[in-house]
Amino acid sequence: MHQNVRANVEQVLRDFFTTKGQKLVPISSDLNMIADLGLKSDEGIDLALDLEDCFNIEISHELNPIVHKDGHRGVTFGELVTTIEGLIEAGMPSK
Repeated sequence: MHQNVRANVEQVLRDFFTTKGQKLVPISSDLNMIADLGLKSDEGIDLALDLEDCFNIEISHELNPIVHKDGHRGVTFGELVTTIEGLIEAGMPSK
């Protein structure tokens, strides 16, 4: 499942940047969502909505996918994929 989730998260990011008229840099697991991509916290909320639609999951309003759960800013792409996998495996209710 990991490769499929990773590919889908990557596509959501590509679509997100295309919609904003920006080109996305090459994606690797250690790509920092804030430092490398320049995402802002409010854009993380928009990204969360796109991820919800893609995976048919519900992401808690307290979870900003580009901010660590301990409050540190700058989640990596790999950490984002792991978070989404965890939500899917935990059986988050479908929308």
